Amino acid sequence: TTSAGKKVYHLREGLETEYNMFYYGYSKEQQTAAQEAQLQARKKAGEGKDSCPPPRLPRLTKMMSSLFRVLESDVLLQAAMVTLRRALEETRSRSKYVTERQVHKVIFLLGLGIREQEVEARSRFVTRAQEAGIVEQLTRLAHDTNNSLAPEHVRKLASWVARQCSKNKREESIEMDNEASEQEMMKKRKAEAAKARQAMIMAKMKANQAKFAMDNKEEMN
Repeated sequence: TTSAGKKVYHLREGLETEYNMFYYGYSKEQQTAAQEAQLQARKKAGEGKDSCPPPRLPRLTKMMSSLFRVLESDVLLQAAMVTLRRALEETRSRSKYVTERQVHKVIFLLGLGIREQEVEARSRFVTRAQEAGIVEQLTRLAHDTNNSLAPEHVRKLASWVARQCSKNKREESIEMDNEASEQEMMKKRKAEAAKARQAMIMAKMKANQAKFAMDNKEEMN
């Protein structure tokens, strides 16, 4: 459409999951306009769909395949933790160096870590975030309705990231339990097979001894 002599682009219906709130090509004004339009359009979409989480990521090329480690590095996780801690401080003692936009961007980056683990089997982002205490901070922020640094759309995104971390952690736990069960089953099968082989060998030895005794009965007497 055209507005005041300028072309205005709208996201095609059905492509909502590909929307990137912090797309690098946006100017600050474009980012704000796109964000407001999407939040308005998603109000009736239901829990999880109205938080504008990061889009699914393409698999990295071989040359760039190690970049996933940036999102789970100590430096990035510590910076995220500091920002979230500052955002949760009481208003009167809160650092002046933290803003709503910073908090939103940090949570969005954490969401990218979730998306990266979906396509990169080597990623340990969820485990690293859990160990750093980030998920606990996100959960607190998601329920802090009086926080001026966390308006509704920021709290919803924080809630989405926290839920995804918990979900992935449960899946990892189930997977580990399944692997342990499979290993236990394999160990049991190997033990049973070894026992069967031993029984077969003993039976064969017993049969050979009986045959030897029968063939050499006179000598043995």
